[in-house]
Amino acid sequence: MAETDEDQRAAERIADVLRARLHGEFPYMKEEAMVSLVNTCKEELKQGILKQQPIMAETKSRCDFMRLPPTARNQIYWLAMNPDNQDEKDHETYMWEDGHAFFVIQSEQSEKYGYDPECPTKWWLQPALTKVCRQIRQEALPVWYGNIEFRAYAVEESDNLGGARDRLDGMGQYARMIGRFIVRYDGDEFADDLKEETVSYLERRTGIPRTSIRVDVLEHTLSEDRYSTTEEWVEL
Repeated sequence: MAETDEDQRAAERIADVLRARLHGEFPYMKEEAMVSLVNTCKEELKQGILKQQPIMAETKSRCDFMRLPPTARNQIYWLAMNPDNQDEKDHETYMWEDGHAFFVIQSEQSEKYGYDPECPTKWWLQPALTKVCRQIRQEALPVWYGNIEFRAYAVEESDNLGGARDRLDGMGQYARMIGRFIVRYDGDEFADDLKEETVSYLERRTGIPRTSIRVDVLEHTLSEDRYSTTEEWVEL
């Protein structure tokens, strides 16, 4: 990088300070020797500044970002982490439905006590942005967990959420940051208090906020000709 006018002025100011200090510390030094010494130091200073310019520019950009308001930084974090269906890595990491990304942490094939050989998403992965530095990680993780949807599929009752429970336990404190968690039940009969049982169980067992949990059931509707049925997920 080339020397700027600002760099030149900074070097001159520092040289003036050095000259004044030399006069004070060594009052009997010849003027010619003092000028030569100051000029040598000034040139070394300029070269050092030039070498440091790329590092200083990178540091300045990082510091400027941290001076933004928290709400602005959160918006930038989400823009950087929001899954893109056109991105090959994101397409493999998440499940997709009508262009909407989500994690499945318990599939329809899960057994009662958590064994889930077909759990299809990499729910444990966190965006690379959250590994840049400690402060960005502390700020970006709540944004990511608060916006990404997690789903668990089960049959008829909350006792069948063993796989989801184990994976949420694996998340530790991050489970409490989840902003959208959907449980979908398939089956023929559902208890009247299924929603409250599910929400209470997950809140107590994993720490997910109650307001973040939604419970759906698969509703089967017989057609008018009574020869076929349609299926639709309905929120309790």
